[in-house]
Amino acid sequence: MAKFELNKQALADVANQAVALRAQQMQALLDAVGESERGKDISTVKATLGARWLQEFERQLTDPHLSAWAEQLAGGGRVIVKPETVTL
Repeated sequence: MAKFELNKQALADVANQAVALRAQQMQALLDAVGESERGKDISTVKATLGARWLQEFERQLTDPHLSAWAEQLAGGGRVIVKPETVTL
């Protein structure tokens, strides 16, 4: 019978790459919404951000992130995604 050995470092590297890619995708979406929705009403930004998030990531973006990020983007600010806070 063949012995299976788990290469923990390789697994960690693949996981880190996946998280980094997701962080880049999230940042791109947030930047795009920020550009298109800057100066608009927060409820409008929330609706746009929520719809785009669901379309891109196939999951709901919920509060408190949805409201906080929409407020930041509506006011012309930028939301910065840090890979260490990303969940897949």
